[in-house]
Amino acid sequence: MLVMTYSDARANLSALLNQVKKDGAAIIKRADGSTFRITVEEPADKSPFEGINSFANLSRKEILDIVHESRERRK
Repeated sequence: MLVMTYSDARANLSALLNQVKKDGAAIIKRADGSTFRITVEEPADKSPFEGINSFANLSRKEILDIVHESRERRK
């Protein structure tokens, strides 16, 4: 597993991310001794927008009603 200092990681972020993608993880060490693990996040099985209603099929009045309703809830 790749281990880099914070300064090296910052200076070579693109190369670091490519290496993490290849190896799966890397460690970054700070001068104060703290360490951080960087890993590749697995892609989601579905779209993050799945299940969110679209405003595309709503009338202007419906959209404004939704906005007004949400603002009333915040009060």
